[in-house]
Amino acid sequence: MPQRKCTQCNRLQKVEQRDWNLLDPKGPFVCSADCVLSWIKGMKPPEGGFSYIVHLTRDKSCLVFGEAKNGHFKFRSLYEYFVAMWLKDRGIRCMYEPFTFTWGTKEYTPDFFLPTHGCLLEVKGKWGASQKTKLMRFREQFPRIPVLVVTWLIHEDFYPSIVEDAD
Repeated sequence: MPQRKCTQCNRLQKVEQRDWNLLDPKGPFVCSADCVLSWIKGMKPPEGGFSYIVHLTRDKSCLVFGEAKNGHFKFRSLYEYFVAMWLKDRGIRCMYEPFTFTWGTKEYTPDFFLPTHGCLLEVKGKWGASQKTKLMRFREQFPRIPVLVVTWLIHEDFYPSIVEDAD
């Protein structure tokens, strides 16, 4: 069975052949929610601030925890919701789909921007070749902006914080 090494803990993670397409082909790989947290904590805003903001063209009504528009948060998937609540439980300030990067005719809207850490999180279940190509092109255009894809392979790591709150 193929394996991939976690960029945080260096453990080799077995990945079923059928699940290989769920992985980020070029970016960092993390094997657990603990490693996601470790990756986030290792990030810091770029020196000189967020000069890449000049490349943003559309400012959506983004959601920052504690400032929900109309008192509601809306996410595109339940997995994004679970990751958002997990971030909130750990005191990590995040913004959901706050802006869209553009270059030429291409656009990319990241799922989460973590302003304190200067990085992006992309939460992915199944994703196709066009989405992977878009992410690779974004990385080519904005190489200083760290992006971590939180894959479906570790989705169960994010559920306990929500399930425990329901008890």
